Amino acid sequence: MVPVFFLISGLILFYRYAGKNSISFGFYRKRLINIVVPYLLWSFIYLIYSQFTDPQNVPESLLGLLKNLMSGQAYYHLYFLFVMIQFYCLLPFLLWSFRKWGGWIVLSLSLWCTLGTQTLTWEETKNFFPVPLEEEMIRRSFFPWLFYFCVGGWLGLRFHRTLSHLQRLPLMGLLAVSTAAGVLLVYQMACLHREGFYTPETIIYALSILVLGLQLAQRCRFSLLEATGRRSLAIYLIHPLMLSLLTPLTKSWIPEETYPQFFFLFFVVLSISVGLTMVLERIPYGFLLKGR
Repeated sequence: MVPVFFLISGLILFYRYAGKNSISFGFYRKRLINIVVPYLLWSFIYLIYSQFTDPQNVPESLLGLLKNLMSGQAYYHLYFLFVMIQFYCLLPFLLWSFRKWGGWIVLSLSLWCTLGTQTLTWEETKNFFPVPLEEEMIRRSFFPWLFYFCVGGWLGLRFHRTLSHLQRLPLMGLLAVSTAAGVLLVYQMACLHREGFYTPETIIYALSILVLGLQLAQRCRFSLLEATGRRSLAIYLIHPLMLSLLTPLTKSWIPEETYPQFFFLFFVVLSISVGLTMVLERIPYGFLLKGR
């Protein structure tokens, strides 16, 4: 689902700044408070937690700590915010590129950039490089996510015009495409040992899920999902901690790596994460941990 998050992030950011000629200093000040500060605070929280659960992966020097913070390596999920910070820095250039060259040129270039980066993680291409490329470092750069962010941006720049066309796409067709792409992703991860984020099928899957979500949002009123969406960043930051704490507690009465365990943890972790987010909304300076 990470590619879908980048699609949505691009859509929202470009939609907000579609009619503006420049991005003010206030934009970066808000991002500093709402994104960078939560990223740093949660990085320290997860590093402290890892000191008790996985101490061998905790840096022992100040240089190692700075390296973790500057590369999104404090915990496995924090790379998303690290990449988003890169996109915030690129946003003025991307807005200018869309106005200067047009959407199709930017989308074509970003597609080739993303596909080229994705192939670097495939087993078939690793032998062509004298220096082994670490998937974790590739994941923490904006290159494999650029196309998703730009597609979201393109939709954001022409949202109302494009939405009417997207609503005409058959719902069952979108379900069929997303399901088929999902099956192919599982096959490639299980049989070809390719990461799920780094295949062309991922692009099809993410786009179909985004359009499907836009259609459902227009057809129905999901008050629970809307409330969850407003707290999505905090939920994303909190949920690995809850998952790590709760998973060992289920081993004695739910078989490991089974569907019952998956669904139980999904609903419990989501519920607790939403609850903690609501608590952060009500305490002074809680937004520094919650983000906005």
